[in-house]
Amino acid sequence: MSIAKDPKNVVWLISGRDGEFLDEHWGDIPNLGLSAEHGSFVKGPGATEWINMTEHMDMSWMGEVEEIFRYYTEVSVCLMTPYDIANLSDSSERAVVPLKSRRPPSHGTGGNVTHLS
Repeated sequence: MSIAKDPKNVVWLISGRDGEFLDEHWGDIPNLGLSAEHGSFVKGPGATEWINMTEHMDMSWMGEVEEIFRYYTEVSVCLMTPYDIANLSDSSERAVVPLKSRRPPSHGTGGNVTHLS
């Protein structure tokens, strides 16, 4: 990649793929920075080790967001959450709840939830 060879340039490849994939396919390009999993892991130009950018972040909010994604996925036709797509091989079964009995999650809404039944 000639653009990365020019010392005047700083070139980064930002991807949703994991670091192993980026190393395998792009790791041999000198002076190319790699950003895996949408910026969760980075490896600067010339570096050999990945840095986990989320290691010290509070990710406790993810459970609530996932619940909201799952609700709207269930009430929408043919949609999948990013979590579902990333875990297509997960064999665990989700309980199927009739649509009329489902309520949207109320986390963080202050009680102002519009029910869809």
